[in-house]
Amino acid sequence: MNQEEITARAALFREKAKVLLQSSEGKEQTKKGIEYLTLACKGHDAEAQYLLAELMLIKVVKTKDEKTRESAMRMLLSSADRGYVPARTRLNALCLEAYEAKFGTKQAPPQPHPLTDFEGRQISLCKEGLFTPVDVRLAFADGRNVLTLSADIAFIDTDALENQEAFEKAVLDGIRDWAGEYEVFGGQKLTVELELTTEGRIFDCVNVAVMTNRLKKMILNTSDVLNTSKGQKQVQELLQSGRSAAAHGLHWTPYSRKTILLQDKSGRFDDYEEIRAIAKHEFGHTLGLGDLYAEPKKLSGVEKGTYQELDCYYVSDRIYNLVMCDHYGPVSNNDIEMVILAFCENQMQLYQQERRKKVSKALGKGN
Repeated sequence: MNQEEITARAALFREKAKVLLQSSEGKEQTKKGIEYLTLACKGHDAEAQYLLAELMLIKVVKTKDEKTRESAMRMLLSSADRGYVPARTRLNALCLEAYEAKFGTKQAPPQPHPLTDFEGRQISLCKEGLFTPVDVRLAFADGRNVLTLSADIAFIDTDALENQEAFEKAVLDGIRDWAGEYEVFGGQKLTVELELTTEGRIFDCVNVAVMTNRLKKMILNTSDVLNTSKGQKQVQELLQSGRSAAAHGLHWTPYSRKTILLQDKSGRFDDYEEIRAIAKHEFGHTLGLGDLYAEPKKLSGVEKGTYQELDCYYVSDRIYNLVMCDHYGPVSNNDIEMVILAFCENQMQLYQQERRKKVSKALGKGN
């Protein structure tokens, strides 16, 4: 069978399963419905995966290895990655429930005060100017701590896209997803606000380059100007892999030039949710955050139990439902702590040890 036939057959199994599961004729009907649902999942039907995960979570379906919740989380992640929005919503809600159950919601201090770090020292943060691609300002007023991130987003080569306006909106929305209400450094309330412009400045900006075929050819043709064969190889591997990336020079600092390289294997750049999620992830790199996932050839990944606050977002096999691991994942309190530390300490914050660099001191502190 070709892919279209497999997809159609899986959808048929899913619909049969829904009819059987919604009936009230007893255990045999439920058992048959689960069998059909399982067959639909084998055909990678996203809705079927979501439904089976829900049955696992309410213990209607149990796995042999007794790791039912982990299996359900993995099933939800697979469904979400196929674009099924209810699965993403459910996955995020489960992680939030686990986080709140572990750490609770801390009460704001009776006398609100400027934000302090883990040692109780007041944090002073204001980095902005012509050579700061992302301006960062921390202010305390009217009993509120507000972290403002400002950036001019300069789009490169988007005029070659058929859906330029929709693409640029998806990127900007992904960056704005970092805004919100957080609890950092021991439960202190913090509001993060985003101020974005699209004036296309020369220096004071974050470049967003669209890897169209035209730009790929230009980069590959000029990659031989790199000083090392290793550098040439890295550029070529990146372009051939189809992965998006963020570039910030040899070492990330608040003042290094920031460029987000967006690639799309389909070449159409018309999947709004995917572009938005990738832009959210890559903007995290421009804010000074490293990746949080296993790369067997380079990094060992972060095992469950390493950091208690990350465990709440654990899915399986060193995969976490967090933005710097799975680009669809949410931005956490830890992410915002690490952004603040990156700009205060002028160095990238890491989740996993890389060469001789240490992991961020934001990890392992709880909430």
